[in-house]
Order: sequence, then structure tokens, then C-alpha cells
Amino acid sequence: HWKEGLLADIDDKLARPAIPFTAVPPGNTAEFTKVTVTGTYLPGESRFVMATSEGGAGWQVVTPLVMDNNHVLLVDRGTIPDRDRPAFQSEKLAGPVEITGILRLRRDSPGTFTPANDVSDNRWYWWDVPAMLASVELPQGANPVAVVVQLLPGPSGTPLPRPQPPSANLANNHLGYALTWFGF
Repeated sequence: HWKEGLLADIDDKLARPAIPFTAVPPGNTAEFTKVTVTGTYLPGESRFVMATSEGGAGWQVVTPLVMDNNHVLLVDRGTIPDRDRPAFQSEKLAGPVEITGILRLRRDSPGTFTPANDVSDNRWYWWDVPAMLASVELPQGANPVAVVVQLLPGPSGTPLPRPQPPSANLANNHLGYALTWFGF
């Protein structure tokens, strides 16, 4: 019942209208809150997290956004195929933007067989938000905020990168739990 409650809470948050990022209460309950953020992307500072795209190898394009109050957060803009990575490494993003997305805390840790992140080659195999922010050349006086805003998918046929639907990745396998406990 506890996990079902968590899943219902996430569904409720995703169904609500977006609120300004600055109005989100701090803490772990903020995850999956739909937010709007205004700021300017840092050109040439995107980070690339291993993902699948179009059925093959790809990358999630994660770009730092400087808000008006000089806070910097990461924006998961969506996935691209591996072949398109060079174009996005030198991508020139201009002007202020207003985005809507889902607030993600991304407190992941590497799995047993997950390779180490290759910071020097900008290849991230697991989400290490503090290290990603530390690897970005931030403007003077910027204040990094260790959260990610995951953009929401747009209509089909939108240009790259393509945002993915939000996923809680919470296992809810009662049969598996029962078999495990029976095995014990």
C-alpha cells in the first residue's frame, strides 16, 4: 500500500498545473512537481548522459540554465541518437527561455557493472548531479542548485532533442516480493 500511495502521489503531481520553480517548497517531497523556469541556457556546456534513442545508442542532452536570480540548474532536454552528439556539443543557444518540466532530484548511484563517468570526455553513464554542475564553467557569482528539470514531451515530430515521458522507476512487483520472502 505504501508504494501504491507513492505512485498515486506522483500521478497527482503530474496532473497539476505547473508552478514557478521559485515557489516549490524545499525537500524530498518536491520531486515530480511540475514547474516553470525562466532563464538562459549556457551555450557549449551541455552534458551527455547515456540513453537509448530511436531504438539505438543515444544521449540525454542536459544543459545548465541560469535563472534570473543567478541560480543554475540542469535541464534534461531529451534524447538524441549517438550520431548527432557532435552537433549538440557545439550547439549555440541564445536568448532567455521559459520552460515547463518535471522537477527531478536524481540521487542515483552507479550499479555494479556501470562504468565510471568520463568527465573529461563528457560521457555520463549515471546521474551524478553535483559532479555535473561542478564540471560546468559557471558565470561569476552563480549559485548551483542540485536538481534537474526534465522537459515534458511535445507533439510527435518535434526536433531533437526529444524529451521522454517522466518515469518514477518504482518497482511494484508484489509476486516478486512474495517469492523473495517465501524463499527466505
